[in-house]
Amino acid sequence: MLRSSSLLILCAIACGDDGPSAPAVLQIAGQWSFNESFIDSPSATICNNTATVTFAQSGVNFSGSSQQTGTCTDATGAFSNNSGTFQLRNGLVDGDRVSWNDDSSPVCLYDGTIAGTPPNAMSGSVSCVGVSDGISFNIQGTWQMSR
Repeated sequence: MLRSSSLLILCAIACGDDGPSAPAVLQIAGQWSFNESFIDSPSATICNNTATVTFAQSGVNFSGSSQQTGTCTDATGAFSNNSGTFQLRNGLVDGDRVSWNDDSSPVCLYDGTIAGTPPNAMSGSVSCVGVSDGISFNIQGTWQMSR
């Protein structure tokens, strides 16, 4: 006669219990509407950008492109903010966290949180720190996107 604990072990083996499965990776591939606001401390420049962002995803990794238009304001007035296409690289989805960088100069680092089921919103912070063409930048701001 088998004891109940022996029966449970036999059932677990026979039933093929492989333990808990890994959580599904949140899918962010596709087109998003994006906007960001930031300030560059050294120049006291404030910028607001909008973009159409397209992500391609493979597992937890992704890349993409951003078609941006933007306007900045400093002590001399308003001016265009590098409107054009930017490549998005080194994308990573980690649970509900998302991060990537772009190919601007200096490189901007984006970090944030994914929301919605299925994912339909993201938001977070952006930081672009460095020197480009002899000019120092310390850009800090926020971004959000939806689809």
